[in-house]
Amino acid sequence: QFEGSQDNRLRHADIAHHNDPALYLTNSALLAEHVTFQGSFGNVLWGRSSSLVIRHCEFPDLPYGEHVRGDRLPPDGQWIFEGNTFGTTTGYADIIDISGGQRPGPILQVLNNVFRGGSDDGLDLDGTDAHIEGNVFMHFHKGNDSTSESSAISTGIYDGQVSRLTVVRNVFFDNDHDVLLKEGAHLEAAHNTSVGAIKASVMINEPERPWETPPQGGWMEDSLIWNTAAVVGNLDTNLLQNGTWELAVRSSLLPQTGPWAGAGNLLDDPRL
Repeated sequence: QFEGSQDNRLRHADIAHHNDPALYLTNSALLAEHVTFQGSFGNVLWGRSSSLVIRHCEFPDLPYGEHVRGDRLPPDGQWIFEGNTFGTTTGYADIIDISGGQRPGPILQVLNNVFRGGSDDGLDLDGTDAHIEGNVFMHFHKGNDSTSESSAISTGIYDGQVSRLTVVRNVFFDNDHDVLLKEGAHLEAAHNTSVGAIKASVMINEPERPWETPPQGGWMEDSLIWNTAAVVGNLDTNLLQNGTWELAVRSSLLPQTGPWAGAGNLLDDPRL
């Protein structure tokens, strides 16, 4: 446990059969590199008002709990997850569950990680601005009895703030949804590859939670989307027509068109 300490470093270590969580930070900072976590049954890493730089670490499959939880990114802090491998979860548990961190201050960065799957969300980002680049998200399928959907990336509201995401050069494979947009969220996405989304590559709100406010929208471009039931799911076309929000998918290779389609799209089989 780290409390009020700003220069903590953990490198080339194996942490096994630990308490819940393995690492707990309050008003602190941690740099962890090349750390392997084993024998975990609860949360692995939990940071409150703390700075986290986590690189090249191995996170296990979890029978219960979430790999990373964090809230309230310090104004001079960092949340960077780079080059890690994350195991799976079961039940109503995310892989990384983060709240807070808004531009123009420091924001969450998720770079070049492998997410092996789970039963809820890969990234659950509430009131969180994030740059998400170069990752592999696969096998996220709902495995709980909540009214929530399972997605590789999910958004939400936190402390009155919405999520604004930049999602570039990622690979999504075999997920219920790749991105869930809700509660005022905004998406800017480019150069992503999505294959085999079971329900939709982009989901608008959650069907079993009709009270949610719609997202702000956004755009997607220069991407490949294939073998999915819908490019954009649960879409209320009235929101597009009355100008409540905007969403455009353009200059992409797609399996279908729709009211969200912008210029330059190609409908064809990528022959992957």
